Amino acid sequence: MIDQEEIDFTHCKKSSKSYGGFCGTKQGIIYNDEDYMLKFPPEPVAPAHLNFMNACVSEHISCSILKTLDIETQDTILGTYEDKVVVACKDFIEPNEFMIDFVTYQEKIANGYDADLGNILNTIEAKNQFAVDEKEVKKMFWDMFIADALLANSDRHNGNWGFIANIDTQTYKRPAPIFDCGCSLFSQYNELEMKNILLNKKDLDRVVYDFPPSVIRKKYEKINPYNFLIKTRNQDCINSLKEIGSKIDLNKINEIISSTPYISDTHKKFLQTVIQARKEKIIDVAIEKHLDHEKKRNRLFYFMSLKLHQSKDKNLDKDKDKEKNLDRW
Repeated sequence: MIDQEEIDFTHCKKSSKSYGGFCGTKQGIIYNDEDYMLKFPPEPVAPAHLNFMNACVSEHISCSILKTLDIETQDTILGTYEDKVVVACKDFIEPNEFMIDFVTYQEKIANGYDADLGNILNTIEAKNQFAVDEKEVKKMFWDMFIADALLANSDRHNGNWGFIANIDTQTYKRPAPIFDCGCSLFSQYNELEMKNILLNKKDLDRVVYDFPPSVIRKKYEKINPYNFLIKTRNQDCINSLKEIGSKIDLNKINEIISSTPYISDTHKKFLQTVIQARKEKIIDVAIEKHLDHEKKRNRLFYFMSLKLHQSKDKNLDKDKDKEKNLDRW
């Protein structure tokens, strides 16, 4: 893959569109005659672990990787604005459309900000006045959940995913593309922290098995992606796990990272190492466990079916013996 072109957005025409969100400043611009949202890195804050200094880079790399998984995702371009590294996110709202985030949608039946897994799934299944395509949205949700587990997204809350609707009919059209991935790929880590993880297996395991948890909760606790994926019996989740897992191509991912400008070789090596580890130790392990469970279940069903047939055959033989005895008389 050819190194990505370095683009300067400093002199782009500003648009009249405004964009919300809490992490970093946003500015609407016109680039190549199309609307984009320019995202700036957030200002440093205390404590240091909340400084998502690499958020713009993480946004772009994560979205690029999501596209390789055949997940509908916003288009992004990495570039600069004056002396800052920024990411331009193409506006995906077409004329005569508007977006409904999941907070707004869930407010119809529960607290919209409540990221409890049960509430989320119940909301998707609910038949309310703005009915979504339940099957389509469930698949989108679980595909997103698996991808976020791979990319260590620590901030997939109900406000940064949702649906596109028709303005005139006020009806559902489709799921919105995945967006707002700036809290993925440990964007708050500095070079020293990255080096320590590359040199220390315990630190690497920590950012695979323990950190970060999902914002989504189950029984009042944030979900640990590893623990959840190896234990879940939710078939929609398992289906997405298998499908997304089969599409993860580390060669493509490594090429995306290698060709990304503005970041050091250490940063690139860190991202490649962590993604490979999370694929192998979370996604692959979970798939293997579920395949093994299915084999055992199928084997059990086979023996139960065999036993049932054998029992029927025995009863049939007994009936035949009775008929023979009756014939004698």
